[in-house]
Amino acid sequence: MTTTKSNLTEFEQKLVDKAVEAMQKAYCKYSNFKVGAALVCDDGEIIIGATELEAPCSPCGICRQYLIEHGDYKVILGSSTSDQIIETSTYELLPYAFTPKSLDDHEKETEERNHHSEHKH
Repeated sequence: MTTTKSNLTEFEQKLVDKAVEAMQKAYCKYSNFKVGAALVCDDGEIIIGATELEAPCSPCGICRQYLIEHGDYKVILGSSTSDQIIETSTYELLPYAFTPKSLDDHEKETEERNHHSEHKH
């Protein structure tokens, strides 16, 4: 869903502000594409971070993959150049990610296939 920062809760606006602050500390020598993030832990602690890229590279999905391995949760994407906000989830950011659930599903499908094969003979 696309919205504007003014439509977020006060807490969510604070998180976006913290991510923009973190972005100012980003180091991306070659791409100049600064990214900041603010993450809320289960206990309410807020952790901020920013990109630190020494070598030339293009943006990739490794950060998204890392995030989704910790669950599917709400993500608020903000822009440093506008008030546009996108509300999404980790799953929507990387819909075909390999997750711990993928391993569980694979194990279940393997057991079902083996069980089915045993009954064929």
